[in-house]
Amino acid sequence: MRRQTINAEAIVRRVLVEYRFVISLALAAIVAAAGLRVWPFPSDHPLLDLIEAHRPTVYAGFLYADVTVWFSTPFVLISIIASFAYIFVARADRAVRSLPLPPYPRPEERSELFLILGEQHRRTSTLPAAEPRWLTIPERGLYTGMVIVGAIGTGKTSACMYPYVEQLVGYRAGDGDRKVGGLILEVKGDFCSYVRQILDRYGRGEDYIEVSLTSKYRYNPLHNDLDAYALAYGIATLMTNLFGRGKEPFWQQASTNLVKFVILLHQVLDDYVTLFQVYEHVISLDKLRAKIADGERRFTIPNRRIVVDKREHLFSDVLTVWIWHDDEDARHTWTHWAREIEESLLSAKIPFKVDNGQTDSQEVERAERFAAVKRWLNDRRKRRRSQGPAAAGYSEEP
Repeated sequence: MRRQTINAEAIVRRVLVEYRFVISLALAAIVAAAGLRVWPFPSDHPLLDLIEAHRPTVYAGFLYADVTVWFSTPFVLISIIASFAYIFVARADRAVRSLPLPPYPRPEERSELFLILGEQHRRTSTLPAAEPRWLTIPERGLYTGMVIVGAIGTGKTSACMYPYVEQLVGYRAGDGDRKVGGLILEVKGDFCSYVRQILDRYGRGEDYIEVSLTSKYRYNPLHNDLDAYALAYGIATLMTNLFGRGKEPFWQQASTNLVKFVILLHQVLDDYVTLFQVYEHVISLDKLRAKIADGERRFTIPNRRIVVDKREHLFSDVLTVWIWHDDEDARHTWTHWAREIEESLLSAKIPFKVDNGQTDSQEVERAERFAAVKRWLNDRRKRRRSQGPAAAGYSEEP
């Protein structure tokens, strides 16, 4: 019997709070009717009679305002009391029944690309939601950056990285046009092996390409379109981050210049340079000398000539400054190459070509860059000799 009484009280209390708005209106109407009956509007007051006679509109406003206040004030107070009852009584009695999450969409069966981060419940409470949903990031949100922050051992890799990567590589795994690829920079040492297992599980084992010193795919950070100084500055910045900055900035700038011209030397002669080549030519004077000797044999050509059509002498006085010789075909003239001659012909827009294998403008540019390397090394040699070995702190060799 007591249990039935408790259930009946709970039902009554729930009905009261669920229909609190209608009940508030009804109670406010009852209070207004009772109040107006007990304390009616004082229409027989002399002042109000005077206002009614001269300003009937103002009198009507006072009348309607009195009725409105009798109704609105009880309604506001009753609504506040009912709201508090709903917050602290009805919600406390209500048991939350959580529905199960929707079925988890398998990555290979998804029609659109998105990433599931976890479950989504109440945003302002730790209680479970009545209708939980999956917390997802759509495809457009994946083009922005994402950071996972947490202390050591909190599960950043196992709870976030592993399931996120599996969802991405598993999406459209059998579709060669829509499957997702990516670049993974390994830090922990075991993440790439786990990614490889995921790829094998989804039939994408052949898509795994490892770039390392022991694989057939390697990456050369010096093989790009940057100039030699930019590459040398990057190496110097890396060394500074690893070992710190010294008190004397001269040595850092000197080492950067040395690396710069070693890189430039290999770019000129080989069109390719690696970090190992830079290392061995910086520490080995014999290797550096041998490389410079290769450049001298390639670019030092004593019979280098500038060839101009013979008819150009009839139309321009610029050519009379130098001595020209007739070529074997008697249709061209030539003179020994010099930079000022080439620059003058370019300024005068006179067609010409550089003979003896140097007709390619890129090869001419290479020769000039090699000359810049030699000038730098010769300048260092002269400075060391002028200062002396004791002042310089090292030998006189370049």
